[in-house]
Amino acid sequence: MKGIVQDLPPGVNTISIQVIESDYYKSSPILTIPLEIKPPNFIRFGEKNAKFDLIDPFVSAWGSSFSGANGDFMNFESNYPHLVGTLWVSPDFVGQEERSIQDYIEINLDATIYNSDGTINNPFPLREGIMLRPANHEGIMTFSIGLGPEDAFLMGQECVLSLSFDASYNEYDLTEQGRTAEIILLDLRLIENPSSNNPNELWSIFDDKLVDTSGISIDADSNAITGNNTGTLVLGDETNKYGVEVKYIFESEKLTYSLDSESELLTLLNLVDITGVDLYGTKGEVDHTFDKVGTGGNNDWDDSTELSSIVFSETNLPDPDTEFTVVYKFDFDFNNQPGSEEYYGKVILDPSIGTSQSIIDFYFPDGVLEQSEDSKSPMFVEYKEATFITLKDEISYIYLIKNGEKYV
Repeated sequence: MKGIVQDLPPGVNTISIQVIESDYYKSSPILTIPLEIKPPNFIRFGEKNAKFDLIDPFVSAWGSSFSGANGDFMNFESNYPHLVGTLWVSPDFVGQEERSIQDYIEINLDATIYNSDGTINNPFPLREGIMLRPANHEGIMTFSIGLGPEDAFLMGQECVLSLSFDASYNEYDLTEQGRTAEIILLDLRLIENPSSNNPNELWSIFDDKLVDTSGISIDADSNAITGNNTGTLVLGDETNKYGVEVKYIFESEKLTYSLDSESELLTLLNLVDITGVDLYGTKGEVDHTFDKVGTGGNNDWDDSTELSSIVFSETNLPDPDTEFTVVYKFDFDFNNQPGSEEYYGKVILDPSIGTSQSIIDFYFPDGVLEQSEDSKSPMFVEYKEATFITLKDEISYIYLIKNGEKYV
């Protein structure tokens, strides 16, 4: 028995014990005993530091790994392009009456693969059936879709990506009211390693409008889509008091509220100002609209301190621990000076001229999306490490691995 135990490796083991049959006794039942073997310098390991979904290994390996006891997401980004974009549907007002409440725009992204034998596969969806209403109802849509192993899996393919916009849902009202549906493409680009501090941009509306570049061909319906818009751009209106709605919880001892420093709204392309245009919540357990300073009301709040900050006066406040909503107007500025122009896109869907639906096609010729084994560009992976300094403070940092070397 002693010899068996001595030969067991460290960790949890299972041994089976049985007294064998003799001239005087029958054999005993088998006893199964778990044993934990601890080496002299024993260190107990805690929770597993990573888990992988073996049911879907592709998704697991490239995009669904988690680290540590808290299950933190382990980011991975291949070196294949991402289609990155920011867009919104513009509201339509006549006076203070909104006509665009039911203006649902269906957004789809399909891929079509061209085979080496000359045949073409049927399109298949990468994203489909996204129904987006105007920004004052559903805000601003952002997306990042990887074309490599972490998402679309288009390595080595000759293919076309088709980004489509469809206003058929409310086509009747658009026709009867003689109006159009407008989608603003604040940002649309093809970029490698968008999460790194030195991404490689292949094409963007911002720099290239809708012109081919980097071997990628861009085809858009010129009757509905433009990519050469410059100058000022405004989302929201102080007169009609619409814009992007952001919700907060009112705390009794706190009078100043602003967007979280990590909010994606603060990273929008060419954003120059955020203005509060309306604020409503609960006061005395009933719905209440609070007046902005200088609008002729009770001067309940102001936004003159800094970007996105609103400050309550101490006289008229929401009920403690209740939700209130701030409606923000966003101002953007795209340089229109000759030689340094900056551009954004615009989609106008007009049933009266047969453009209820419109598409932007991105054609990737053979060789642009390399085979996996031929792709040698650096990849971006997030690692989390703890480093202990002399004061025993734990700090975390992110680094990249490139050519076997670490970069903080």
